[in-house]
Amino acid sequence: MDIAKALSTNVGLKSVSLASHRVDSSVAHAYVQMFYTNVTLLTLTWDVNLPAFNLKLTEMINRNNEINRLLLEGKDYRPKLPLEMKDDPPELVERLVPEMGDEEFGMELGGAGTTLWCSVSGRWELGTLKGSQKKGMAAAKLVVEV
Repeated sequence: MDIAKALSTNVGLKSVSLASHRVDSSVAHAYVQMFYTNVTLLTLTWDVNLPAFNLKLTEMINRNNEINRLLLEGKDYRPKLPLEMKDDPPELVERLVPEMGDEEFGMELGGAGTTLWCSVSGRWELGTLKGSQKKGMAAAKLVVEV
C-alpha cells in the first residue's frame, strides 16, 4: 500500500512488479486510487485473482498506455486523462531512457543534498545523497544518509 501511495505522484517509473508480494483487496484498492493521479505507469505485474479489481486495473493500465502512445506521436493526450485531472492537466514529456549498454546509461541524481529512495536491508528508505566514491575503474558507489 505504501508503494501505491508513493506511485500516486510518480512520473518516471514506467513498470512495477509485485509478483512475489501478497495482494489482497485493500492493496488492490490502493492501486486503483493511485491510478487516479498516475498516468505514466505502463506495466503492473502481480499474481492476484480479484475479479472486481482485475478489470479496473487493466482499464487504467490501458489508459496510461494510450496516453503514452499519443504522447510519443506528438498528439493531444489530454482527452484521455482521468476526470480528476481534466481541470489541471499535467505537462507530460517524452523521456528517452538509454539501454544498459549505452555510454550514457545511468541516472542523473543531482548534487549533494538530493533526496532519493534506496533499498536498505530489503526496505525502501528515503535518503539524502552525500556524494559518491569511485575506486580505480570500478563504478562509482553512492554515499547516501538514511
